[in-house]
Amino acid sequence: MGTVDNKWGDECSVIGDKGEIDYIDYQNDKSVCGYDPSEEGPIIISAPFPFVEGKPRSVFVGETAIDSITITNTTSEAVDLWTKIYASTPEDSFKLSLMKPPSTDDVKCQAGFIDFSVMEDRMLQPGEALTIWLSCKPMELGLYTTVVHFDAGNDRIERVAFLLADDNISQLPRYDIPQDIRALIERKQIPDVIAGGLTINNYASYFKTLLIMEEIQLEEDMGRHDMECVTMRRRGGYLSLVVPGLAERRPSLLQGDDIFVKLADADDTTTPYQGYIYRVEADEVYLKFNNEFHLCHNDGHPLQCALQI
Repeated sequence: MGTVDNKWGDECSVIGDKGEIDYIDYQNDKSVCGYDPSEEGPIIISAPFPFVEGKPRSVFVGETAIDSITITNTTSEAVDLWTKIYASTPEDSFKLSLMKPPSTDDVKCQAGFIDFSVMEDRMLQPGEALTIWLSCKPMELGLYTTVVHFDAGNDRIERVAFLLADDNISQLPRYDIPQDIRALIERKQIPDVIAGGLTINNYASYFKTLLIMEEIQLEEDMGRHDMECVTMRRRGGYLSLVVPGLAERRPSLLQGDDIFVKLADADDTTTPYQGYIYRVEADEVYLKFNNEFHLCHNDGHPLQCALQI
């Protein structure tokens, strides 16, 4: 990646460079989402897609999320401005535009709309404020991330944005399995409401209990994919794990699913490390854990792995 200092000598090669986003732990590193303009200099840039209650903003799969970015020159001199999307995960999932993206049913505006990844040299006059738009249309569930670079004069300012792509199912409230029903199922006993059969009076509780039993069975089925004495390999900033049956979607894993691992010889009281799936390939998943786990990981260590969706 080139620097601002040499940009004017070779504009095309530098502005065309694409970056790669390393793991960003937004939950423990609040600095990536909290910006203090007073500490950054005279060019003030707003932060797109602010967090909602400490979490990334949600957007439905297939819908376009849009937010504005305002760049303000508070100096008494004109400033050259270059804006580019340095990197996005998934790749090319975010776009910039000078006008607000139109709705999908606005055919006339759609025809004249242009988005881009790089906004080339513009002159920002003293006191002038420029508004641009950042948009993302997620096509799959998971966390979407982008890093946008603003080269203003000899300074580079960075903004990081997150979006969480959901569907109707993933936004349902959480309902934990009642412990009394779980205990019965684990003892291979049938709950009374099921044993007594379906009646007009127990219709709701009967089918609710069936759903709970189905969820317990899904947990058991997923547990069959737990793996012992397997190893993970370093892949840049990630760890990769080969999962048998993944290519045939058995199990069916998605970006953002949780994984729990611990050393194969650890006892039952050892707390496992929790990570998540960053990318899914043919028969392999790329995983990210906290920094402590990555630092101490050895490719040869046999592990116990439990997948959770």
